[in-house]
Amino acid sequence: MKKRFMTANQESWEVLKHRSREMRHNPTIAEKIIWNAIRKRAFGYSFRRQHVIGYYIVDFLCLECKVILEIDGESHDNKQEYDAARDEYLEGLGYHVLHITNEEVLSYADLATQRIIDFLKQHSQKCESHSYLWIISPEFGGEREGAKLVPHPDLLFNCPIPTFPDGEGD
Repeated sequence: MKKRFMTANQESWEVLKHRSREMRHNPTIAEKIIWNAIRKRAFGYSFRRQHVIGYYIVDFLCLECKVILEIDGESHDNKQEYDAARDEYLEGLGYHVLHITNEEVLSYADLATQRIIDFLKQHSQKCESHSYLWIISPEFGGEREGAKLVPHPDLLFNCPIPTFPDGEGD
């Protein structure tokens, strides 16, 4: 039987479930990039996206190590007090919150991903350091939008990454 976690009371769930579903179906480009990086236990943990906790919807949640990842876009620019109160509430429930800006994800995705790995390691003994490689897939319609994070081939097959002379292997 699948584990079930109740992170919201029935009243707040009824109010927020449709908004949560809508947000899952219409993610920002930065949220797509991070979701592709963390989905399917890429870092050894399972994440949920747009998950209701209390009266809030968090971008990404790992229930196992109680880590919340927030990808902050322009909508957060003038909401510092709201975000601080929200973080205080979530931290009061035992969650650890990491904020990453859209700009950081879009401009420095590898550094944003490393921040997530470091944050997970800081808040859990189970997280181990892994080497990762960005794979850009043009069929998703953009250089960053189609980015996927996968384990480094050396980790999977115990073989070096092939290198090609200029012009070959493109």
